[in-house]
Amino acid sequence: MFKTLSRLINSKRSITTLMLLMLSLSISAKDEQPYRSILGSWQGKWDGIYHVKIEVVAIEKDKLQVNYSWQEKVGGAFNQVTYPAEVFNLNTIDFHKVSLRVDPADLNKLLAYGKFDQLTRIALLSRVEKD
Repeated sequence: MFKTLSRLINSKRSITTLMLLMLSLSISAKDEQPYRSILGSWQGKWDGIYHVKIEVVAIEKDKLQVNYSWQEKVGGAFNQVTYPAEVFNLNTIDFHKVSLRVDPADLNKLLAYGKFDQLTRIALLSRVEKD
């Protein structure tokens, strides 16, 4: 094993590979919340019509909750419910009947896909910066 390791270290390409591997391991160890890009407040419109507001909050190390507000009629009052959320992968979480996906190319854009009882809806949301 030590001979193999010393051969790897003697090769420049292997040194680069080893350094990248060590860097990725150290980043993985520090990244306790890989879904952190989805945390925060978001707003947009279901199907470009009905306002929707979503706030994703970490309540414990691996537990999220979503404060979800939506309109059922244009200009109508907002309904509001809080749901627990499940992390699906690095940029996607699921809650109730909704999946949220952060755009990896633009962390300020979020796609919401809702499979509701009557219709499936899509919303493009933007991050809301806190004052």
